[in-house]
Amino acid sequence: MPALVWTHDTWLIPRALAFILDQWEETDAALGRTPTPCKVCGTTVGEPGLRPATTTSGGQRLCPTCVQTALLSYDGQFQGRAYSKIREDGPRAEDYLCLLCEPARPAAVWDHCHDHGLVRGPLCGGCNTMEGHGKEFLTLKGATAHLLRCAQCRTRRTLPTNHRLAALRRHLHREQATEGQDCPLHMCVQITAEDDGGYTYTVMCADRTQSFHLPAEEASRIQAEAAREGLTYPSSPKRH
Repeated sequence: MPALVWTHDTWLIPRALAFILDQWEETDAALGRTPTPCKVCGTTVGEPGLRPATTTSGGQRLCPTCVQTALLSYDGQFQGRAYSKIREDGPRAEDYLCLLCEPARPAAVWDHCHDHGLVRGPLCGGCNTMEGHGKEFLTLKGATAHLLRCAQCRTRRTLPTNHRLAALRRHLHREQATEGQDCPLHMCVQITAEDDGGYTYTVMCADRTQSFHLPAEEASRIQAEAAREGLTYPSSPKRH
């Protein structure tokens, strides 16, 4: 049974795998509420604003400050490498910091492009789950730039397939959402592809439900702009 199945606007995962991912997130959140002394500086990890981190050496728990020096910062050295090769031969994603978290947490997996099978970089469990679900991932700072860490996507200047509708949804949410409403974008904007390459989208915000037509040319322009955003996003400074 495949771990991921692509439908017209999202990835679907088996119920058992979804349960495992949910349990992973719940356990991770519970660790964040458990007071534990940092093995380096003694700071209580678990206080408000602090998230515990586990290193690869003996499972030591570190505070967010100390974990920055305990793990490696990824600087794109495996760009263009096949995910299957990295998974088999290493290095371990757990030896690196997550590319998207602020402050950075320990990575758990090598995130990769499902269109081309190439490594994008190390992500923590939470960020990787968001990327897999797709619908809210582009709300993260630097998300489009991360997607274009796939060498093929970057060369072609396009977002991967499973995030193209998300780019439209994000744009339409910004343009059409009722001001002052803080609802998830995938709940505010629903999109349906049409035979002519365009889309019908429905905005459901506050007390308003209204449908519109998005021509194919405009959809392509929005998706291209999202890709340009990723290509021009400032490079993150090395953390150490």
